[in-house]
Amino acid sequence: TVLFGRSQSILQAGLCRALGGFFNGNAGVSRAAMREITVPDNRTRGFSCLGMAYGAGFLLGPIIGGMLAQPATTMPSLFAGTIFEAFPYLLPCLVSASGCAVGLVFIFFLPEPSSVVNTLAAAAEDAEGMPSVPEAHPDDATR
Repeated sequence: TVLFGRSQSILQAGLCRALGGFFNGNAGVSRAAMREITVPDNRTRGFSCLGMAYGAGFLLGPIIGGMLAQPATTMPSLFAGTIFEAFPYLLPCLVSASGCAVGLVFIFFLPEPSSVVNTLAAAAEDAEGMPSVPEAHPDDATR
């Protein structure tokens, strides 16, 4: 992302976007993590929240990026004479990269997914007095 913000030609920008797309595999990883940290009863809600987060990102990302683009021109009192004059699209890329860095830091403080699932499943059993995953009944195969 930061390399894209520092590109000085269309070829450089295209190569940076291609490289970013090559290394972007977060959709599958986030779905796998969502499956691991949710109990079966809440899994549908978790996946719908994940889809809503992607939608909000697709909507708000370009708006925020457009507002932060060319800061030396749009906000000269803050950014005149800085690196943002030479690289007018660096600020939105830095903001995006800092969001990724904050997420990376939070990963180190989160518990292991299996411990979260065990805790949630135990809480569901205590709340309802029955297992959170229904067991198969012998007559289910004939129905």
